[in-house]
Amino acid sequence: MPINGQYPRPWFTDLKRPDLADVFVVGRNQATTYSVDRLTHEKHIDSLFNRNNESCLFEYQIFRPGKSSRTRSNMNSFISALNRHNIINIIQTDLICYSTPQSYDLKTQYHRPGMIRGREIFSYIYKYIKPRIVILFGLGTIKDFRKHFGIAIPDAPTRLAEPPFIEADKTQYYSVRSLAPPAWNSWHSWAEDYFEKIAGAVSKVLEK
Repeated sequence: MPINGQYPRPWFTDLKRPDLADVFVVGRNQATTYSVDRLTHEKHIDSLFNRNNESCLFEYQIFRPGKSSRTRSNMNSFISALNRHNIINIIQTDLICYSTPQSYDLKTQYHRPGMIRGREIFSYIYKYIKPRIVILFGLGTIKDFRKHFGIAIPDAPTRLAEPPFIEADKTQYYSVRSLAPPAWNSWHSWAEDYFEKIAGAVSKVLEK
């Protein structure tokens, strides 16, 4: 349901059955606000499940017509790397399923209720779906995940290397540096190669 005039977005996916996802791709929180004055609740729900001629992509395009954010473009490149390795059962989500212009805005009094709700939404779908793979993007995401779920996610590498991971309760966790500028600017030159390394590692896990 709406909070602070927006619909929290639990995920972005091509799947009609998000509960069948093998892979979670996780950021901190979304930047694009899904305003209630441009979309009904019914259409929002239909979009999440890609049904009744609605889709997650169409919904996103309502709020960012004709263009994608830099972060979204980078995410699309990563998803393409996964797809090339035949990894398709993917949910893109956020540790806090609630929009703010910048992550630090979550600390304000106005956005605090949204932050609480957004964290509850992620916790619910994470525990319900129990994905085999979780890939975390950005230092803030990694630190928050460690704090709230007690799993010692490794730091993302600062140069091209084999992706570090940890396994806990039959799920493997990988870390990646931020896809958003300005942090993205410090590693974009080797990002595509790292995407391929993670996609290859994930593919081997899912084939078992």
